[in-house]
Amino acid sequence: MSLKKTRGFFALFAVLIYAVFLAGCNNGTAESESVDETNTLSVKEIIQKLADQSGGKNLNGFAFFDDDIFKNNCEKLYGISYEELNDGGIVFAGSGGLADEVTILKSKDGNIKKLTSILESRIERRIGDFTGYKPTEISKIEKADAFECGGFAILIISDNGEALKHQIKAIIS
Repeated sequence: MSLKKTRGFFALFAVLIYAVFLAGCNNGTAESESVDETNTLSVKEIIQKLADQSGGKNLNGFAFFDDDIFKNNCEKLYGISYEELNDGGIVFAGSGGLADEVTILKSKDGNIKKLTSILESRIERRIGDFTGYKPTEISKIEKADAFECGGFAILIISDNGEALKHQIKAIIS
C-alpha cells in the first residue's frame, strides 16, 4: 500500500471512529441492545472505507471473512470458530513489530456481547504477546477499546484509537 493510500486509510479510519462515536455506539452497556442491527455494510466495506479515509501507515495488512488466512486463523486469533461468525475482518500492522489492529466481527447468532467479550480477551492476549517481544507497545494495547456498534463487535488497538472509533461509527451509521 502506498504512503498516499496509507494516509488516506488513517484519515478514513479517524472519520469512521468519529462517526461511530456520534452514532451512540457503546462499550457493552444495555444501550447496545437497541442498536439498529439492519446495517447492510459488510465488514470488508467498512474496513475499506476506513482505509480510504484514514491513510494510516501502521494499519496496512488486511484479512477478510472469505480469505483463507482469516478462516484458518480465526480460532487462533479470537478463540471462536469461523463457523460461528457471519462476517469479520482485521486490518493490522502488516510490517510486524507493532500491535496496531482493528478487528470487526459479526456473529451468526447475533450475540454481539459474546464477541465483544472475546475481543476484550484478545487485548489481554496481546499484552502477553508483546510483553517479552516489544514492551514499548504495551501502553498502546492497554488503551485498546472493544465495543459494540451497529450489530458489530469492534476492537481497536492504535495510538489513534479515539479517532478511528469516531471514523468507524461514522461509516456504520
